[in-house]
Amino acid sequence: MVKFNDQLPQKINGQDLGTAVLSGSWEDRPGTGDGSLVAVDGDWYRVSDPNDAASYRYSSTIGEWVRPEIYGGSPTLLIRMRGSILPSAEDPAWTHYTSNGGAITTDGTKVTFDAGSTNNKTAAAIYSHDQTHVFHFMQGLVQCTATGPDSGWQGGRIIAIVQHTNFTDYHKHKFHRVVLDTNAATASMATNNNYGVNSIDSGGGSAHRAGTVLNKASGINDATTSEVFMEFYVSPSGSHVFFNNDITPSQAVQRIDMTNAAVDNFNYYVGDYDTGERGTITVREAFWGKFTPPANEDA
Repeated sequence: MVKFNDQLPQKINGQDLGTAVLSGSWEDRPGTGDGSLVAVDGDWYRVSDPNDAASYRYSSTIGEWVRPEIYGGSPTLLIRMRGSILPSAEDPAWTHYTSNGGAITTDGTKVTFDAGSTNNKTAAAIYSHDQTHVFHFMQGLVQCTATGPDSGWQGGRIIAIVQHTNFTDYHKHKFHRVVLDTNAATASMATNNNYGVNSIDSGGGSAHRAGTVLNKASGINDATTSEVFMEFYVSPSGSHVFFNNDITPSQAVQRIDMTNAAVDNFNYYVGDYDTGERGTITVREAFWGKFTPPANEDA
């Protein structure tokens, strides 16, 4: 453990440390990974395999280890996608959308959203969170195993959170998404032609586009072609994503929709919802929820 003024810290946020802080791989985390170790609400765990990375606290409310900023924000679990059962069998349940040969399946360990190789396939699960003016978070193990060329509205191979952001018009929202893609040598957050620093309200339309475009061919901020642990945070001011317990986040693209969209557009999306952009992704040990950052409690 790092020393301060040649002394080991005794507490973090009022919690005793001493020798009780465990470290190891994410897969061996107590309570959820290594079944021989019990996790108690408020416990700390530092991911140190292969290198020192982020620290987490166990939330008995969520039933999983989360980052300290999530734990300190009194998180609420809204929905899971464990992988051992179909999303439609979760409680609460996801709504499946499949067509033209698209399929959602489970092998008992992970859920596969298969919309690969042929145009017009759909394989997505959607949950209406019905939350307004809140901060959202998602974390889980994801992988992209098949892809096609960019097409449609770039709603394929996505983990997406739609957030209500406007305090005067209930129908204004942001569409935040991470797109997994294997067109490049590694699977990265995909660039797409619907986002760009300068494409703001183009042509007098109603969609204000913003966010960092991460070129999938450049190799920056990659989620590799192996399964990766992804943490996705969404706030009224934007969104960011962590890969594989990294300490430094990456910014995710977003769309600010100024139209009178239906209330049920406040959704979580997983899979391939765009029939023009095909692909296949897998998800497991994932959950979605809301939290209140301590620094913003009075906002």
